[in-house]
Amino acid sequence: MYKSVLIILDINGVIGNRSYKDNKFILYEGAKDFLNYCYELYSVGFYSSMVKKNLDTILKDILTPDQISKTICILDRRYTKKDESGKDPWSTTKDVNLIKDKFKGYKVLICDDDESKMKFNDPNDYIIVQKFEDEVKNFEYIKNEIINKLKR
Repeated sequence: MYKSVLIILDINGVIGNRSYKDNKFILYEGAKDFLNYCYELYSVGFYSSMVKKNLDTILKDILTPDQISKTICILDRRYTKKDESGKDPWSTTKDVNLIKDKFKGYKVLICDDDESKMKFNDPNDYIIVQKFEDEVKNFEYIKNEIINKLKR
């Protein structure tokens, strides 16, 4: 167990896909097993560009009550910064130092699917999730990347 490691997961694009039309969230195949794996071995948090209300609703739907109680932090859109050079007016960036400053003593590792959101962070502090046709492979890739990053 590596409870001194804080794995920060983005929601949309990493563990599932959100439909903006009806605000429904569909978990990727293998996501529940991946979440169980993370909670079993690491400390877990979430960092999303979603507004708090939408993020809270999704987390309540996809996590068990035990996982919710073990979640170290939930950071929503209020904790992101507007990306002035982003491709869209709503583009944001995420700052790993915000988490490191608040949760000293943890090795922090963010998993996100959008490299532009991580562009101001040290590459050793994040994993960009690859897109595979087979969603289960996505989670095997993330697990391997977590292990590889922790070896550094």
